[in-house]
Amino acid sequence: MYPKKGTVVFLHGHAWHRVLPIHGAYRVSTNFRAMPKDTPEDITDIAVYRNMRYRFSTEEVIEERV
Repeated sequence: MYPKKGTVVFLHGHAWHRVLPIHGAYRVSTNFRAMPKDTPEDITDIAVYRNMRYRFSTEEVIEERV
């Protein structure tokens, strides 16, 4: 089963997944994070992507990967 164009798929942040080649200028990715009360605010501050590590609190790329 394959999702149709325009379908939104939600995955757990640690789920391994693959994206087919992008035919266009952009691929949109949205990061929603939820955490229980009293969880330290910086616990999900850094996202690890295939091509970079990103810090949400400062909106900066902290490591680029080739």
